[in-house]
Amino acid sequence: MDKLWWRSSDEPRPEQTVEANAEREELWDAINRLPEERRNLLLYKLNTTLSNLEIGEMMNKSESAIKSLYFRTLAALRKDLEDRGWENVEETSEPTSPHPHSNEEA
Repeated sequence: MDKLWWRSSDEPRPEQTVEANAEREELWDAINRLPEERRNLLLYKLNTTLSNLEIGEMMNKSESAIKSLYFRTLAALRKDLEDRGWENVEETSEPTSPHPHSNEEA
């Protein structure tokens, strides 16, 4: 009978895993609804260690423009998620990525 119970309290229960996967899918759907320029910026920030200056060079924008665009992108993403029923989307939260990343402060 012990084999039927979940093995470890440290491991997520199956229903938690399903819920986390659904949330991750909704988050990526929201990211994919962003305009291409904003989506690309978000992906650069999440998946690379590039500085705002380096991202700006790639996108033909100034460093300050990248900072501003990043802020507006996160705000738009937050609003989209809240409009779709996500609760408690914190202002400091950032989307999770399946890849390790290092973000700079914007």
